Amino acid sequence: MNSDHYRSVFDHSMDGLLVADCDSGVILKANASAAKLLGYDAQELTGRAFASLFPDLPPPSRPPEVLDGVFSIEFLRKDGGSANLDLTLTILPWKEGCGILVSLRDGRERIAEERERERLIAELEAALESVQTLRGLLPICAHCKKIRDDQGYWRKVETYIEERSLAEFSHGICPECAKEHFGYEKPEG
Repeated sequence: MNSDHYRSVFDHSMDGLLVADCDSGVILKANASAAKLLGYDAQELTGRAFASLFPDLPPPSRPPEVLDGVFSIEFLRKDGGSANLDLTLTILPWKEGCGILVSLRDGRERIAEERERERLIAELEAALESVQTLRGLLPICAHCKKIRDDQGYWRKVETYIEERSLAEFSHGICPECAKEHFGYEKPEG
């Protein structure tokens, strides 16, 4: 791929792209997407100090491995509004020296998704806290089937379970009991 192809990719990328000088931190090139995200014209960005655009981001420094990575920052736009941006910084050769390729993305959607995920997690944790699971041995009467609770009282199975879970009971008669107690043969199914 020749330099015209790279220039075309740079200029037409949907991501905001800047190249800043490694040593001075001055912006050497900016595409239209970066200008739009930051609220400037591309020409206004060229020649500016990178650090002046992002006061919360530490100024560029060497060695290069300190710069490589992804950052999320809130940027105060030229018009006074703010933008949450995700930045990826990469060191690359540039003319006779080195440049810092800065990829900018609007972080609002990612932030909204993270907040929604956190809300759902909190909701699930609250739901888990409210769910009570019956565990262990339950002392049950072999004759009437009442269960002894923690205070020593004997309660009907239905009452005991309803108080400790979200289960509710409805009653019917199984075929064996219908035949034994009422002489009725209820068809199964």
